[in-house]
Amino acid sequence: MHHVQHRSVSIIGLLMLMSVVLFFGSLFWMFSGQHMFLVQIPAVLLSFGLLLVTGMLYVINPPKQMGAVLLTLIFFTLDMTVRQGLVQGGGADAQSVVKGLIGVFLFGFGLFNGLRKVFAHPILGLFFIYAGYACLSATYSSTVLLGLGSGLTLLGIVFVAAKASTEDREGLQRLWMYIYIATVVAAVVSLAMLAFIPLYARDLADPGSFRLRGITGSANSLGPMVAVGFLISRMMARWAPTRGKRWMHYFFGAALAAALILTNSRASLLGLSGALLLSFFIVNQMSIIGVLLILMAGTMALAVALQPDLLKSVMGLVADLFSRSGSVQELTTLTGRSSIWEACWGLIKEKPLFGYGLGSVRVEIPKVFYDQYGNSAATAHNFVLESLISVGLVGTVPLVMLLVAVTAGLWRYVGKGVKDHGLDAHDSGMALCAFQVMTMFWIQSLVERVFSGTASPSAVCLGLCVATSVYLLRNKPRALRHNKSGLYTAHSPLRSA
Repeated sequence: MHHVQHRSVSIIGLLMLMSVVLFFGSLFWMFSGQHMFLVQIPAVLLSFGLLLVTGMLYVINPPKQMGAVLLTLIFFTLDMTVRQGLVQGGGADAQSVVKGLIGVFLFGFGLFNGLRKVFAHPILGLFFIYAGYACLSATYSSTVLLGLGSGLTLLGIVFVAAKASTEDREGLQRLWMYIYIATVVAAVVSLAMLAFIPLYARDLADPGSFRLRGITGSANSLGPMVAVGFLISRMMARWAPTRGKRWMHYFFGAALAAALILTNSRASLLGLSGALLLSFFIVNQMSIIGVLLILMAGTMALAVALQPDLLKSVMGLVADLFSRSGSVQELTTLTGRSSIWEACWGLIKEKPLFGYGLGSVRVEIPKVFYDQYGNSAATAHNFVLESLISVGLVGTVPLVMLLVAVTAGLWRYVGKGVKDHGLDAHDSGMALCAFQVMTMFWIQSLVERVFSGTASPSAVCLGLCVATSVYLLRNKPRALRHNKSGLYTAHSPLRSA
């Protein structure tokens, strides 16, 4: 019986794959500029019908890898672009339609396989409430189709996260592995583009300096993806059973780090550095050193405040290190973000409760903000402002509660004594990596939208961190972060037995 079921799933999967190829092929043909609509439209409709039938059969009876594959596919494609030149994104072109269809398919899979599990834990419930309202807000958005497609994708991420967090560890590890593979592919392909087609690989939105955008729409999109991959590569190296595989992950980590440096994404670089530094202090129980460092930083800040000439010298040095133009004003205005934030507050005051709807930011901000050259912005460059404009206070409150709950939940499992409290190398590795990802995105969220707004690779990573946190809280509820002072105490279930 098992072999018959496995064979039927494989046959349906093969038919679905053929339907996907036919549908996307006919879709790109229709958008290619060859005006043969009498042939193209029936081909698109017929292949879509085949895809719908085989897809529904496959979603109802999927293999174990299906959720991980779909989540990885949406992670990889959301910020991927084949547009040339100065990429501003959007529109009802073929690649946008393809991304929307992948998101809808992810939603359909999750609806059948993860809906009943979304309230298995309060964290999952918060995630579902936020994504559900975000999807609902698309009905009053100025970009209804974009908001609806993005909202369904967010719900799909919630459902897959709920499914993974309530099943065995193998499925959760598979999610981490597949996302890791996607980041490695993105980094390697982007570096290859830099070698063979450097002009195409460059982010032309910043002509003053070279920034690698690779396969994504901008350097600020590629940066967070490869930063996440670098963090996962460190976990994979620890898990590697042989020396050869460990060195393979070191090589991939080096490629990811190189791609990150070439993006010159300062938010990603600072976020990654901050996440590694904070986790280092926590894991090694260096609370006293942390306090001393804070006191030293405070002393330095006081000295700078009392000596204006010293402040000027320090700001000049920092500008030389971090400013692309060498201007101190670029840093004090956060590369113009302070003006964008001021304009965003004006929008929020008009509709504070419900916002303007998911996907509306790229339409609403240009109405109130533009610089002296007529340039505007498609994002608020801050996750709270982006969320308030998109879904208002009603949607932002559960999002912030979710982020705090996930970070706090993961913090419990990060520390030197986790092995004594029921966690093996794989559990502690996932906990540490997820905590580092969350910390990195918290830092980035000060100047980028990260978690909020339309679906993005960061939202997929949030789903992965949610799944990891819930899995640990459900299966290792008594494992607490070890503290030598005795502030936290716990007993392993194995010891108590």
